[in-house]
Amino acid sequence: MQIERMKHSDLGEQIEAAWTLAQSADPAAVAATLEVLEQADVYHPEVVSNVLDGLVAGAPATLTQVLAYLEQSPLSSGGNDCAYVLGEVAYRQGSARDPRIVPALLKAIAVYLPLGTRAVSTAIAALRECARAAPLPEVEEAALAVLSLAEREEGPYSWAVENALEVLFSNHGKNLFPMLKKRLQTLPPEHMLALTIKDFLNERGEG
Repeated sequence: MQIERMKHSDLGEQIEAAWTLAQSADPAAVAATLEVLEQADVYHPEVVSNVLDGLVAGAPATLTQVLAYLEQSPLSSGGNDCAYVLGEVAYRQGSARDPRIVPALLKAIAVYLPLGTRAVSTAIAALRECARAAPLPEVEEAALAVLSLAEREEGPYSWAVENALEVLFSNHGKNLFPMLKKRLQTLPPEHMLALTIKDFLNERGEG
């Protein structure tokens, strides 16, 4: 009944049904909302937004399906949205973060990296949410890989770089600053990576 409301009712009922289904613990209901993410272009943005919010609010009950979807379809629009959901859940859970989240994001990042900084941006932002609670030495390699990728791109996506820097800062604190200044010496001054690093340092009084 709720699934049909989400798909075929007027907009108000679709929005309400999307929230109800997404945050439920019912596997069929959650699966239906994941299909909405995959077909986001045919739904109103508020329906899609309520699906995302509902999946976050429904955690940890929704996590198993979100994790499975990301693993099976990381390159789909729904898979990318699942990476976003994991980041939001990690932020809410803080130090009690579900131990499956970081490994799932790292696995997805390995898939995204060959496609560029824009492709990896959602997943590295999700890792940044994980790193808010405590340093994550196990994500160091992924964050550094994003910087190396950005260095090779003509116009890297600054949001991906910014979140990679935040992850590294969580791990190293002020010890990161000399590392970044050394890296700046090897970059053309107008390259987006150089500009983003400079902004990062300036914001912390290290410019």
